[in-house]
Amino acid sequence: MFNLDLIGVSRYLTETIQRSRLVSFTEKSQRYVTFGTDYIIPTELNRRPKLKKMYKAYMKSLFAEYETCCKLLTDSL
Repeated sequence: MFNLDLIGVSRYLTETIQRSRLVSFTEKSQRYVTFGTDYIIPTELNRRPKLKKMYKAYMKSLFAEYETCCKLLTDSL
């Protein structure tokens, strides 16, 4: 008997594994999960530094807002 720990895979892959029914599985809830601040910067923005700067600022604000909301939700549980 052995365990596989699949982390950082797509939702599509987890659905495919669950559909196969060859294995039993435990899935961690994705609600109230804190994330790091890793994100993808589209390569097209490399040619547009002003837009890239705006994109990065927007992503920073989104992560901050998510963290604030997540904290408020988990504190109220």
